[in-house]
Amino acid sequence: MPVRSGTISGLAYQWGKWAITRFQTRADVYVHFAVAAGFVALSAVLLWPITGSDYPPGVDTPTFLHLSWVAELAISGELENALEDPYWYGGFFYPVYPPLSYGLVGAISAVTNAGFVDVYNALLFISYGLVGYAVWFLAREFGLRGWSAILAGRLTVLAYPLLGSVFLWGWFTPFGWFVDSSRGLRTQKSLKRYFGKEPAG
Repeated sequence: MPVRSGTISGLAYQWGKWAITRFQTRADVYVHFAVAAGFVALSAVLLWPITGSDYPPGVDTPTFLHLSWVAELAISGELENALEDPYWYGGFFYPVYPPLSYGLVGAISAVTNAGFVDVYNALLFISYGLVGYAVWFLAREFGLRGWSAILAGRLTVLAYPLLGSVFLWGWFTPFGWFVDSSRGLRTQKSLKRYFGKEPAG
């Protein structure tokens, strides 16, 4: 049966074909893993001083930590209703708030008995490291090689600790840093090569 484009299976098939072309040898996998691990380690080194023994900074950090704690209680069976937060608004159906992030923190914390703040910090380090890896990967897709691609990823990993250290955090400012660090990728030559035509405008 042919795979139709536009379906979920078609998208998965196309992604699989694309991934195979990017990881042709075991050495390619090792390189990508090493770069991702390096960015995660750099993220941990940079973020550790601003987390310390206290809560990490961020506009939504208190909300995510609270929901992580509630998710941990729910998974541990300590809530009367696993889908209701009795501590917020006198009873709140908390899964309406996108549950992947705080649900993952709560689940890991419940299963491992680790403190949910420590789990949150660890996942924060990993996620920022993987964002740096993603920018490195994107830089390579646009034709940058070597240290230029690494620099793009490092600038992205630096965004949160630098902005957090001067008490600037939120959604827009790190995104602006991401766009700025990617500016070197958007050249006429690389866009023409990647998309097969001159970009509009």
